[in-house]
Amino acid sequence: MRKKILLALGISAAFVFGGCSVLMPQVEPLTEAETPAPETSSDNPQTEAPDTTAEETITESETPETEDSPEDRFSTDENGNLIVDIGGTDETGSSSGRMEETKKTYSINNITINYPVLIGMSDTEAQEWANKELYEDAMSIIDLYDVDPETDTLTVDYEVSVIYRSEFSLVYSGTLEQGSNTISIRLSDDLDLSQMEHIRLADRLSASKLASTILEDGDYTVLSSNFDEETLRSYLASQSEDFYTSLIQTADFGGAEEPVGFSYNYMGNVAVIIPVPHMFGDYAEISIVQQTK
Repeated sequence: MRKKILLALGISAAFVFGGCSVLMPQVEPLTEAETPAPETSSDNPQTEAPDTTAEETITESETPETEDSPEDRFSTDENGNLIVDIGGTDETGSSSGRMEETKKTYSINNITINYPVLIGMSDTEAQEWANKELYEDAMSIIDLYDVDPETDTLTVDYEVSVIYRSEFSLVYSGTLEQGSNTISIRLSDDLDLSQMEHIRLADRLSASKLASTILEDGDYTVLSSNFDEETLRSYLASQSEDFYTSLIQTADFGGAEEPVGFSYNYMGNVAVIIPVPHMFGDYAEISIVQQTK
């Protein structure tokens, strides 16, 4: 992804700082042979698919209170793991049960990635699909950011944005140290558990809505950035409509193309994570009112 975004953003970066280089992650799709696996020993790590029944240390996971996740649907077990009453009924008319999210960790050399695992779903097929996607998406961060396990240091954790009924949405954040460079990492994963599909930016906004909001109206909220807001807004406004059309087409896991940019459910609105040059902090995260279809 780094090479592609270098080409896409290199000219735009000159908007503020002429001649500065752009450092962005490179995306290369994972193959089965290349997919890193959870470490079983420091000397000989073995490939292992996520196992929701295997005994493993589980750390506490927190869920922010939002309009999408009513407080009375959440509880924690004796280990502090998050439990949510997903409500509704299954095909037999019985309660759909309670879905539990737990945290697991992939660690090898200087790479540490925390990722979620879902258990307790009455729909075991959907649960198996979701855990496979969550694991593979988390592991793909290594290739997305062109991480060298021998020399680089990667630390990634996540926060749950939405865990309610059929939607499970989370945001990854962390840092990557490559030589003298420290890259800020921000990406997301959003799943529709009932349809067993990823929810993508194109499902929430049209290209024209995204472009007009940023280029014309400026009617969005900056959620996070490693640069001052005024300069960031100027940079985003300097991009072409084609840039945002391409972002709509390539954003998020689950698409036919390599993900460039991400989105997720933010308190009923759409949070968009936009790749920007390293000089602007590697990413900008904004919130836009979700389009009614």
